[in-house]
Amino acid sequence: MKENLFQLPLPKKRIVQSALAVCLLFAAVDIIYKTVQDITYLNRTNCIIYRSLPRLGFLFFEYFIELTVFVFLGIFFAAVAEKYFQRFQFIFPKNPFSAFLYASAIPVCACAAIPFVETMQEKIKFRTIITFLVAAPLLNPYVIFLSFNVLGMKYGMLRIATSFILAVSAGYLLDVCNFKRAYPIERMALCQPGACNRYENDVFMRTYNIFKAIFPYLVIAGAIAIGLELISLKKISLDVLYKKSFVGSLTAIFFGIPLYLCNGADVLLLRPLLCSGVLLGSGIAFSLTANAICITSIFMLIKFIGKGLTIILISQIFIVTLLLSQLINLFFQ
Repeated sequence: MKENLFQLPLPKKRIVQSALAVCLLFAAVDIIYKTVQDITYLNRTNCIIYRSLPRLGFLFFEYFIELTVFVFLGIFFAAVAEKYFQRFQFIFPKNPFSAFLYASAIPVCACAAIPFVETMQEKIKFRTIITFLVAAPLLNPYVIFLSFNVLGMKYGMLRIATSFILAVSAGYLLDVCNFKRAYPIERMALCQPGACNRYENDVFMRTYNIFKAIFPYLVIAGAIAIGLELISLKKISLDVLYKKSFVGSLTAIFFGIPLYLCNGADVLLLRPLLCSGVLLGSGIAFSLTANAICITSIFMLIKFIGKGLTIILISQIFIVTLLLSQLINLFFQ
């Protein structure tokens, strides 16, 4: 019976291996062609595929096939990095700065990060735990790869910098506000069903499970992108998100906090919006709030650190994100 259970995933594993080979070949050809021909998003009309297919066909290729290939490869490379990092679990972060680096290498969502710190809570300081809780869902090898690949160098660097500021400042603030100087932490035996990704030893099955979870967001992102392209959204005046940076940032935060997004789903959803005119600061605000905290994790945090500290943390995320968003719109737009 045990042998059958272990053999069950093999067909999926072979599918992933075959898909990986196809994606690697596709990506190699795609990158070489674009490099030689100097094809970018701005001059994509020069691409041979654009000239060979009807517009809708090219948009389908760009926003479904091409994007899916690079997302799939990003997940696989992140799974490989995660597997090797797991060998060093005995090394715990000593301060908020090392906690940020530690969290950035472990792909967990906001809900999964809370049970994860059970292994660390008696070994590290409270501010280090809070920094880890905030940083873990914001960054991981896959999200970093996806950010630079899908939204570019500027977004990728700003996401890392703003995540660092948000996580470290949260750690120090809550440490000051934790007057009891003790861990008001209850053990969390279970995570929300379906909300957490378990760590598989096999990188191919890990890739399959993450890709399966994120695929609906990929489809939604592709559909939004094609819709925006077809209606030429750049010509439409959407004052809330596109022109008023302060109101746009507030709107992004209010939409981001309740949502449950992880594994880079926000990056996929932001691509068509940023390309059509949404301010970069508003996009960063959405990414930070949609990943750092959500409705599910808020209720878990109340049980974990108490109502008072949870309210302080939510307020800190709101205020710091809003300030960072305005600074980005002012200096980096």
